[in-house]
Amino acid sequence: MQAKTSNPPDGGYGWVVVASAFTVMGLTVAVLKTFGLLFVEIQQHFDELASTTSWITSVAITIFHLGAPVASSLCARYTHRAVVITGGLLAFSGMALGFLGLNMVWMYATTGFLQGLGISFSWTPAISIVSHYFSKKRALASAIASAGECVFAFTFGPFFQWLISQYGWKGALLIIGGIQLNICACGVLMRPLASSCLHEARHYETETPPGNGESRINEEDKSPITHKTFNWMLVRQPEFVLYAIFGILAAMSFFVPPLFLVPLSYSMGIDDSWTASLLSILAVVDFAGRLLCGWYANLHVTKSVHLLTVTITLISTSMMLLPLANNYLSLAIFTGFYGFFFGTTVAIHITVLADVVGMPDFDSALGLFMLIRSTGGFVGPPLAGLIVDMTGDYRAGFYMAGTTLILSAVVLVTLDQLQQRKEKGIQTNTKQENSALPYSTLHLLKLQTKRLEQDQAHNMPRRNHHTDGNFFRGKGRGYIAAEEALGIGLIFLVLAILLIFGCWYCKRRSGYKSLRSKSSGVGTIRTVGEGTTLDCKMALQEYRNFNSVVPDAPPAYDKIAADHSPPPYSP
Repeated sequence: MQAKTSNPPDGGYGWVVVASAFTVMGLTVAVLKTFGLLFVEIQQHFDELASTTSWITSVAITIFHLGAPVASSLCARYTHRAVVITGGLLAFSGMALGFLGLNMVWMYATTGFLQGLGISFSWTPAISIVSHYFSKKRALASAIASAGECVFAFTFGPFFQWLISQYGWKGALLIIGGIQLNICACGVLMRPLASSCLHEARHYETETPPGNGESRINEEDKSPITHKTFNWMLVRQPEFVLYAIFGILAAMSFFVPPLFLVPLSYSMGIDDSWTASLLSILAVVDFAGRLLCGWYANLHVTKSVHLLTVTITLISTSMMLLPLANNYLSLAIFTGFYGFFFGTTVAIHITVLADVVGMPDFDSALGLFMLIRSTGGFVGPPLAGLIVDMTGDYRAGFYMAGTTLILSAVVLVTLDQLQQRKEKGIQTNTKQENSALPYSTLHLLKLQTKRLEQDQAHNMPRRNHHTDGNFFRGKGRGYIAAEEALGIGLIFLVLAILLIFGCWYCKRRSGYKSLRSKSSGVGTIRTVGEGTTLDCKMALQEYRNFNSVVPDAPPAYDKIAADHSPPPYSP
């Protein structure tokens, strides 16, 4: 008999799968990110309000998250390859049918629903099969695959603008749909793991005793890729529930900076061209953060959940410091820090999910996690907008997001403590089972263990010596303990609070006045047709920016601007 294993290859054909997933990420999420370039064209064509047109993107994002459990269950029932190919066909159908442009409801059903379902059926199995193909290098492989959306989003911006200028928005939709057909080609390359491992095992055949044939068949049947049921009982596991709570809190924060970064820049009087460069900085450092975090996690120096806790703490610190910027340079620096740590978080959080639930239940966990996490994405931006309306300052939204991320870091620390207690309980039970030995044998083993520890302590410096023989006080080689990760996070948090207080004190001493103190009791200018009306309170700085765009503002504002004219902005 010949033994054939189905362990993850951790390389080889797995890198082809990573390249395919990289392309799928770009043809799905990157298209969704840059769809705003088509927003104005569709709005002008149907002569609809911005809120009505925005439902196209909202429907696509909603179906993208709601379809994740369905995609995961189909992966468990069939194969990742079949689901990705189906997703590519659905995405193409959504864009091709949207080319007809019958009415706004038609756009909701095609470019919204079908496109969102196609993205869900492509993205979910693509990121899942990468985790199946890799074990030791899983973090690096996932980071490379997720970086596809950054690279494609950076290039799709000017490309989509060129398509619209040459072929109009309808022609652009049809061409984009044709490009998305390449998802099907990427799906064909995603060979099921079991067949690929059996193919590679032919080069590493080993002989087994005649009576082990049945055990070999059982081991092949236990391959993680052949898990045939969707495990809904994951919601009863405390570890998964805690990680899902972390996902909700993190999603409530991650969607806030892209929403309020541009308005905050405008409220500071920064020019449009410089404001646009902030988005480019955000994309570049996001890409760098994903690759660097994947490379570092692949070194296995730090436990993945500890690394995620540190990155969440750093991103919350960056988000709390970002509103303190008072010119373009400081705003660009804090934006770069936020984008970098955001990329590190995105690169590692799927790997942590695989470590929490294990690979047999990873497909089910990914679908449920996407579904539960979507609630945070739906609640976060409206909540931040409500806080901004109540305070009259865009900075309040960033403070809310930073506070929520700090709470998510606390949840991660709780999750790690729960995992450590569970591991200690398993080790205790194992020791009790192995203790069924004669007393004399146990006594000799204890003496030998004690002598070995004394010899190691004598040869190793006392400040680095631990009973387990590791340099770091953690479980496994090179792991940093959870207490050390928590300590690092608390240090950064204290430094952030001190820095915030110091900046506030210096600005107060220099006579700094916030934008809200400069606000006047004027109304927000709202254009309706060809007329201009008043709506609600607006800062005077915002009126200056708006008046440069709408020159026919009511004359009453000119008098108010003259009475409360702020000093000119100097970068």
